[in-house]
Parts: sequence; structure tokens; C-alpha cells
Amino acid sequence: MRVEPHSCFVLHTRAYRETSLLIEIFSQLHGRVGLVGRGSRRRQSGQAALVQPFRRLSIAWSARGELGTLVSVDAEAAPVALTGAGLMAGFYVNELIMRLLHRDEAHTKLFDDYAEVMLQLAQVTSHEQALRLFEIRLLEAVGYGLILDHDIVTGTAVRPDELYQYISEQGPSLAAEHMPKGVCIHGSTLIELAVQSLQSEQSLREAKLLLRQELGRHLGDRPLASRSLYQAYLQQNRSLQKP
Repeated sequence: MRVEPHSCFVLHTRAYRETSLLIEIFSQLHGRVGLVGRGSRRRQSGQAALVQPFRRLSIAWSARGELGTLVSVDAEAAPVALTGAGLMAGFYVNELIMRLLHRDEAHTKLFDDYAEVMLQLAQVTSHEQALRLFEIRLLEAVGYGLILDHDIVTGTAVRPDELYQYISEQGPSLAAEHMPKGVCIHGSTLIELAVQSLQSEQSLREAKLLLRQELGRHLGDRPLASRSLYQAYLQQNRSLQKP
């Protein structure tokens, strides 16, 4: 079956045999897809220069078995100019997509969210809000959306001035000694997450802890390579900034 050209982003590539590439893409119509680019590394093909992460491409392939075969690739837009911490954040988003999405399951809304977060990572100096909101949307897309609006024990609406514990696989409840241990989070942060607008350093910090807990449940024990890469980047920058 031939899949006609449509919008896609490349998530990851690696060399395959002498001249080919294994390519993971995020397709607007088909979700995460694995492809073989036969001869893509040959200079005359011109494909290797195009098949790069963070660039919106029009890709066609023939589908047969687990891996399709790349048929054509053309640029739809200029590459998103990610640098420094923004580049590290882009690798992190791509790794989340690869680890949490099953192949060949369409996620058209998440595809738009992905395109949006890439632009945000290129345009802003602080990436925390963009990453947290994408993580929320990703969890929702794969069926693990978070309860953010009410106390799971009393059923009452979350109050901004109260402190809650967020229990994995359950939700938030007023912090109490008898409750299972979870991430402590203020009601104001839960409310801001629900309306997708984190306004304070406290909200950003608490949201990061909550989402790391919830994503960790689904990522398993294997650590994210992009987090190690980001830590190495930070360490190198600190060394360069020392007098």
C-alpha cells in the first residue's frame, strides 16, 4: 500500500547497512511510523540533508510489514532553528513521542501540539511552560490524562490555597498523614495546569515534579537518553562560564 505525501516530522534516524537509513517519523495522518530510506545516505539522493529532526516535511512511503519504505521526501518549511537548551528540549520531546506512542496510531491533535511546541522552543528563552503543557497533552492523547479539577476523596473542586498530594493512577487529595505518598502540589498549580497556563515559578516547579512522576509510570525503568544529554550540556556550559 502506498501512503501519499503529507505532513510529517522526523523524530530520529540512524545508519542502516552501507547507504540506507532507519527513520522514525511522526505523521499527521498515521502517528509514529518506522521507515527504511534505501540509499538515503548516498550523496546524489539528497535525502540525508532533508531527513533531519524538527523540520516539517512532506513524506510518502510504501507500507509493508512493520517498516515502510521511503518513497519521496520534500521540504514543507524551513527547519525550526533549535539551539542550546531549546535543542536539548526538542530531543526530549522527540524521545517522549517515540517511547509513549504506539506505531501506526493516528494522533492528529497531538501532531498539531508537537508543531506548536517546536516553534515555542525556538522562540522563547524559557522552555519550562511549553514542555509542561506538551507533557499534559501527550498524556491525554495516549489515554492517561490527569485529574486536575477535583479532590478524589471528597469530590469537591480543587481550591487554590490548599495543599494536595497527587497519587499516581488516582489524582489529588488534601494532604493528610493517612494518604499514600505522592507529589505535594498546591491547588493553584492544579488549576493552572487545567487551564494550561502556568504563571509562577512555584507552579512550574510543582508541575515538573508531578509530570515527572506521571510520565515515569509509563516510561518504565529505562532512563531517557535526552535527560542525560541535557545534564551533560548544562555541565559543559557551567565549565565554560567559570572564570
